[in-house]
Amino acid sequence: MFFFLGLMFNSNAQTCIPDTIIFISQAQVDAFPSDYPGCSEILGTVIIEDNFFGGQMTNLNGLIQMKTIAGDFQIKGSK
Repeated sequence: MFFFLGLMFNSNAQTCIPDTIIFISQAQVDAFPSDYPGCSEILGTVIIEDNFFGGQMTNLNGLIQMKTIAGDFQIKGSK
């Protein structure tokens, strides 16, 4: 019975990104907290790529919940 209770409480747990996540727009950065609620440890790589197609990024406030990145962290195309 305790096993099933444990599964019930863990069913809402957010798994963080196991691979690479690439942010190419401000909207993606802003949506991170709602897309990955409670995700503070990224298991993969984080790439922030400010480019023409994604539009200019003005801040990274949406990523404030990230505490640890196990993979690489790259910023490309910033001015």
